[in-house]
Amino acid sequence: MAVKLSIFLISLLSVATAEAFDHTYRDYGLLLDEVVVPKGQQTRVDYAALKRQSDRLDKLTTEFSRVPLSTYTTWNSEQQLAFLINAYNLFTLQLVTRHYPDIDSIKDIGGFHVGNSNLGSVTDIAIDRFGVLYAETFSNLYACEPKTAECWQLAVLPSSSNGLTMVPPGTIQQNDDTLIAIAGNGNWYRV
Repeated sequence: MAVKLSIFLISLLSVATAEAFDHTYRDYGLLLDEVVVPKGQQTRVDYAALKRQSDRLDKLTTEFSRVPLSTYTTWNSEQQLAFLINAYNLFTLQLVTRHYPDIDSIKDIGGFHVGNSNLGSVTDIAIDRFGVLYAETFSNLYACEPKTAECWQLAVLPSSSNGLTMVPPGTIQQNDDTLIAIAGNGNWYRV
């Protein structure tokens, strides 16, 4: 009886956790209402006002960060997509706000670098199971230090590459991750 009760309580807890996330994004919307202002026919973020609201912004990013994968996977595809879009935008706002007013553009915050030069447009990244970060431009593959974004060129990629994926061990190679580059023409290359 105690085991059945425990299993029932655990299942109730997981349902409550899955439903606890506010899919209306009420608090996020209220914050945006205060900091997104009209500018002609467009709108812009008032980063000075957002910086004054950094405690609310941090609370929201914490709420988003606390959603476990096990909860996320219970949501329907529309809820998952809305969450990912809102999370991306929310964390971007937080990133810019942390550097405001010392930047003119998000590009001023940083990027991937080889020595003293910027890599330019990084089209994709992948991380292996050991935490090694790989970055690609349209024509080159780099290994990068995640904390500093310093990179070292590993290879010239075939064709115009615009995607990377890390395939886990046992799928292509028995005991190793496999890094796959995806070319603009749809071809896949093991790199």
